[in-house]
Amino acid sequence: MTAAAILPDTRRIGELYTNTLAKTVHVKPGQAADPANSVTATYVDDSGGIRCIIVCETTLGACLGAALMLIPATVALEEAAKGKLSITLLDTLREILNISSQLFRSITSRHRISLGKLYFAGAAVPADLKTMMSKPSGRLDVEIDIADYTSGRMSLLIIA
Repeated sequence: MTAAAILPDTRRIGELYTNTLAKTVHVKPGQAADPANSVTATYVDDSGGIRCIIVCETTLGACLGAALMLIPATVALEEAAKGKLSITLLDTLREILNISSQLFRSITSRHRISLGKLYFAGAAVPADLKTMMSKPSGRLDVEIDIADYTSGRMSLLIIA
């Protein structure tokens, strides 16, 4: 049975990241993240079907990962500017995106939504995934500001 994914609101996103990072995180409606300069994460249901996608600007992703490990913002911003994140930042970003699967489930759901594949900036995103991204059944574009780090754009997409 496939899981019904839900689109979170900005409050829920802010609460998840504030609690995870132990930093104040403000989230407000914003513009779409540019997939060319972003990490694209797929989220799958129990049957392996893609149900959700997050597109997160690389700079924001680096800072989310850095904040989790208390790595200075300057380090995250330098790595993002070079376009190549260290193994440490990649691993912590993967963990943040894994935790983000909670955003797409209702508290009462018995179905799983879990992190699928990641496509880092510059990597080829499959054509079928690009098609899904162009026609989501739900979409929320946000600006996320992490205290002591930076702000950036994230797009959350629900796939029918």
